[in-house]
Amino acid sequence: MAPITVTLPIPVPPFALPVLMVPVVTLYVGLDGEVSVDMTTGVTESASLTAGVEYKNSEWGPVSDFEIDFDYQPPELYASASVKAYVEPDFALLIYGIAGPYATLQGYLQLDADINDEPWWSLYGGIAVGAGVSVEVIGYEIVDFEIPNIYRIPDTISTS
Repeated sequence: MAPITVTLPIPVPPFALPVLMVPVVTLYVGLDGEVSVDMTTGVTESASLTAGVEYKNSEWGPVSDFEIDFDYQPPELYASASVKAYVEPDFALLIYGIAGPYATLQGYLQLDADINDEPWWSLYGGIAVGAGVSVEVIGYEIVDFEIPNIYRIPDTISTS
């Protein structure tokens, strides 16, 4: 979504040039997620073969023995997922439209699930607040310093 831009010149003391402050509001809507699936199992086999001849009780005779053993580890399944939907308006106050502070406010819902955990899924909602300073000249970003989670309020909505 394109930013909504409003210009508002704010004059400074007499005989000086006015300072042009440009408030910019940008709205982001997003969905982030990841899925992980893993399975482990195993099979082992051992075999023993004995073959030959032997002389016993004044007679020659065959000797043979064959043993086989199979063992396995039952399959174990691991699966987890995390999905986060958010709405994030960013507010900036740029001097001459090129440099200034900004703040972010993100409201989100996040679902985390893991079939081997107890509870196996949890739904969270929350707000995250961040702030930063940016400088952009002729379309080139010179500085963008951001502290993303200055304040964060996660809240468990439901679990099972």
